[in-house]
Amino acid sequence: MNVRTNGTIHFGVTDRDEDKGWKHGQIAGVKVRDRDAYVDALDYIERCFDQSEQEAARLCIHPPIFVEVIQKDSQEQTFVVEVDIEPSSSIANGRVFQVRLPRFNQDNNKVIIEKHPVFYQRVGAKSEPVKTEELVPFIKGLQERDARREKAESSSREDHDGISQDLGRKLSILLTDGKNYINDSLWYILVTNRCRKEDLKHVNFLMRMNIFCVFDFDEDSNVSGLYAQFKKHHATSSHFLHDYSNENKMTTTQFQKHLCLFDHTSWIFCNGRSDYHGSEKPCDENTWIRTKKKYLKKAISFICDEILPKSSFVVLFLLLSPVEKPIVDTFQEFYTEMNGMEYIMCIAESREDYEKWANLAQASCSIETLEQKSIVGMKLSHVDATIQTMMSSKTCARHLPVSTRGLCVLPTLEEEKMFSLEILCVNQCDDIKLDLLTASEIQEIEQTFYQGRRVSWKNFWLADKGKCGEVIEREACKDVSKILDEMLHGTRIRYSVTKVKIFHHPGSGGSTIARQVLWKRRKDLSPPPN
Repeated sequence: MNVRTNGTIHFGVTDRDEDKGWKHGQIAGVKVRDRDAYVDALDYIERCFDQSEQEAARLCIHPPIFVEVIQKDSQEQTFVVEVDIEPSSSIANGRVFQVRLPRFNQDNNKVIIEKHPVFYQRVGAKSEPVKTEELVPFIKGLQERDARREKAESSSREDHDGISQDLGRKLSILLTDGKNYINDSLWYILVTNRCRKEDLKHVNFLMRMNIFCVFDFDEDSNVSGLYAQFKKHHATSSHFLHDYSNENKMTTTQFQKHLCLFDHTSWIFCNGRSDYHGSEKPCDENTWIRTKKKYLKKAISFICDEILPKSSFVVLFLLLSPVEKPIVDTFQEFYTEMNGMEYIMCIAESREDYEKWANLAQASCSIETLEQKSIVGMKLSHVDATIQTMMSSKTCARHLPVSTRGLCVLPTLEEEKMFSLEILCVNQCDDIKLDLLTASEIQEIEQTFYQGRRVSWKNFWLADKGKCGEVIEREACKDVSKILDEMLHGTRIRYSVTKVKIFHHPGSGGSTIARQVLWKRRKDLSPPPN
């Protein structure tokens, strides 16, 4: 406090003078039976200072942080206790702290406070008393030390600002792999915890991502959390972890259909639901590990091994509140199944929440690797805005023509409920940001069709924009259009649904003809009025 800008005292990390069986700096952990005892110790420490300095000292010494130590071969619960010391210039400038240290007397089993206060200074890795002959120059050097402290704080703020500015770029690189926009062919698996009410305003980016499934550890999510918000915009199917256990031994195809995977976003309540009247009630960490962890492992293995091909999805950990063990277990399962962090990333606004998660997760992965794949300290509102600028498409309502020659809006939620249908809209593809498509990407879309794949709406849209060659119109297109006209205008009987059958040899272009006719008539063919 007399010399440095900040520092941290660690209890549970071995020192060089401790047992020779440990290395210096090795994490050993300490048993913590009563956390309040560590907090109360601040009152005791405060009394070691002169009365005039006690308030300032208390402001410099932060409350302890307890970081649990995970040891694979031990069930014993131990912690590293961190106490941050931050003598900021606004508090410490112009002050020289001296203390009367307590000494424990083994003979009478009492603590004796030193009679005379002593000035201490940090020398290397040790705190040493200032020698009597050095006391005058030490006090005279106060102004110089204050100036160094202010300079260090200023430099720290500049570094922090620089880091904050770089987070947007880091987020872009992690999500786009260096491209201009997010690859909309990728699926996302979201792992998250309790979302605060104020954060629900800043999760719009999630509504626009291809979310395959969500591992949600918020038992109130259906009532007041992220799920309540998400299902306003998208069709979903809700599950519990045991729903993924496939106890009836269905085939992969049958089980996939049973869970409605790919049809709707699968929302998995990992710790039950507070509003559920069945047996799936929320439980504490130890009960969860005993009763639900095995189902988590099965669910993740099923998704990674049997459903989604490798490199086709990204796992996003969105830490919105303090972290508990189960969400760390989820990381470790994905890390194992996916053979590393390449397709895993983490976003956490709170540095404290992230550090607890990272400290627990380092049993599987190094802190350095986690840092490289994490966005920490960026406001969720900024994350929301930044990610939305990376989307390859604009926010655009989808429109259908109506019989009165007007338009009606097709809500996303209603469209997703009709998952067995592919609905062609008047403004199909108009949400695509054409300026983001490179020449090579346009060429790839065109070549994919000419190599035998089914023609996409993008092919017709790009052709209309003059960005690629026209899709050749065959004679059959005119015949189909003529049949459609007769159905629509040549009879007094109006059907709400009409069918046109095109008989063709496989691979001869029948589906291309059908889609080409639909594209040209998309502004004319309308659904029946309600």
